[in-house]
Amino acid sequence: MTYIVAIPNKKYARLTVSLKVARAFGQSNQATVRLFNGQKGRLINDMIVVDVLIGDEVMQKVSYCKDLLDTVKSIGINGQVVARRQALGQPLLTTGVGWREYAAYMPHIK
Repeated sequence: MTYIVAIPNKKYARLTVSLKVARAFGQSNQATVRLFNGQKGRLINDMIVVDVLIGDEVMQKVSYCKDLLDTVKSIGINGQVVARRQALGQPLLTTGVGWREYAAYMPHIK
């Protein structure tokens, strides 16, 4: 789902991103991730695709989201940051933007 205007929802801000929520972000065609090691990639369904330079060629490294979720610094959709982590070891928290993507996976919020 693509939004022209990203309006944050305070009810959905500062929630911990679980694997289900990360998969919900991955359903968007424009989901991107930044890792703490400086790499950038795309979040596609349950996979994180990162471009890696080997010699003179650019290769794509495909990993399961569950394997790299602990090293994700931020997740963005259409240039809007929807989740970010302050430092390694801290939880990946939502910003409240793009809450329609994962609202169904947060039944405790009314």
